[in-house]
Amino acid sequence: MNVRDNWQVDAPWAQLVCSTQMPDDITKKILKLSDKILEDNQDDPKDEEFVKAGGYKGDPKKETATYNWLKVPFWKITQEQLQECDVLPYLMQQLRNYMETILANGNVKNHLDITVPGGPHKDWMSQITEAWVVSQYENEYAPVHNHVHCKISSVCYLKVPEKENVSAERDNDGQIVFTGMGGADPFSTSSLLNVHPIPGLLVIYPSSLNHQVYPFHGPGERRAMAFNAEVVSVQQMEFIENLQKG
Repeated sequence: MNVRDNWQVDAPWAQLVCSTQMPDDITKKILKLSDKILEDNQDDPKDEEFVKAGGYKGDPKKETATYNWLKVPFWKITQEQLQECDVLPYLMQQLRNYMETILANGNVKNHLDITVPGGPHKDWMSQITEAWVVSQYENEYAPVHNHVHCKISSVCYLKVPEKENVSAERDNDGQIVFTGMGGADPFSTSSLLNVHPIPGLLVIYPSSLNHQVYPFHGPGERRAMAFNAEVVSVQQMEFIENLQKG
């Protein structure tokens, strides 16, 4: 953000959403990993009992998916898989960049130093706690939700429908929409942030921030890798270790 030289910007209520375009080689590696994960789940039992139980008839890979409370299917990615395809160091660096951006706001740093045991804090570390692939087609969406038991969440877009396949009447097709806390006067700010999916786009945001994914209309696949991460400072780890030692 560029501001006048003699201005001070305070954003004590801001929940920061940061994004970057991943290098092509990183995007290709994650896409290849997602291809393998979906391919490994292409077994096609298609038994009648599964269909009666609500299985996705005609889409065998969704028969092996895990379903969250939103009824959105996803396929888990392990830490080992991220390490093997050589994308984990890049993702960890982006998490560090996000933490540095947050801590550049003095109000946030002061709050963490006061409220989190072991402060003042520096040298924050992050750990991806879970990751998964989401593959969606026409009219599929995710309702408003947030993520729990973590501090940071992220989505990396890998595939989106061709532009000509997306309804010209709906500019928000396929977008992820973040909803800020409380009402807002649109003159000064908006409580909504719409992000249009682009292959290779990495978006990082607070896990507590409500968001939803709009459906798109037309042929094609919207595929993404999402992950949650926890953060802890070196000082906090030392504080916890000292408590455990008694």
